[in-house]
Amino acid sequence: MLKLAVTGGIASGKSTLTHVFATRGAMIIDADQVARDVVAPGSQALERIGQTFGPHIMRAHGQLDRGALANLVFNDSRARAQLDAIIHPYIAREVATQLRTAHPTQIVVYDVPLLVGSANQFSFMSTISIHTPDRVRISRMVQHRSMTIAQAKSRISSQPGDMARTAISDVVITNTSREEDFVSLAENLWDNWVIPYDWALSHERVSEPTTPIEHVVFRSDTHLQATRLRDAGCDVVEIQGTHIKLRANPGADTLLDAGWILTGARQAATANPAQHYTLNW
Repeated sequence: MLKLAVTGGIASGKSTLTHVFATRGAMIIDADQVARDVVAPGSQALERIGQTFGPHIMRAHGQLDRGALANLVFNDSRARAQLDAIIHPYIAREVATQLRTAHPTQIVVYDVPLLVGSANQFSFMSTISIHTPDRVRISRMVQHRSMTIAQAKSRISSQPGDMARTAISDVVITNTSREEDFVSLAENLWDNWVIPYDWALSHERVSEPTTPIEHVVFRSDTHLQATRLRDAGCDVVEIQGTHIKLRANPGADTLLDAGWILTGARQAATANPAQHYTLNW
């Protein structure tokens, strides 16, 4: 099962990208919807939020006043950290539950604006980050979300910046185009990167390298791959260039679930057709 994450700031184009992927059969896990579900009336997460931030963030009938909570945490890093500490474990468990419901042959895409620092940060085989200039995002929020310029700027400043997102990303997309052009880019990415990636995993064979795609950068970061392997339970002991050495055999299933394919005795390579990393133990 190919598991991808898509991240980016507000109004960057995540929904457009994931919609294109969904029309081609991908299962989309919407982090915003998950975040709403885990704070439903009567939930443990909502009870803890109410205890931490007080009754003024609650509506009648036990519902969360999301606007009041947003106003409280968006400009207060300490309050935002408190909220994250409460809600992230619940989100991580719900995402894991939804992953278990996916068909083994299905491509799963996690649509999440705040992947940086979350409990799911390294749980996916590859992360796609969409970068859009602030001026473009502000214009979109003002035109399509009825925000003032000041509100739009505040929302942007409350989220991780592009550098933080790039650090955990394998694919970086620059989106400054019209929506129809971005749809075409998403289709190109699906056909020429996602499908070969999925083929490599399902056949457990290394695919042909991905051809360059305009406005798309495929990053090389061995330390990011090592972090993902550690997150999957592998004991990384050495990194040399694009090669990683493990202390012991983690098992073929563990490697495959992390996006690696066995290529020989005590050897494996990444299934990602745009990257070539190797490991042994």
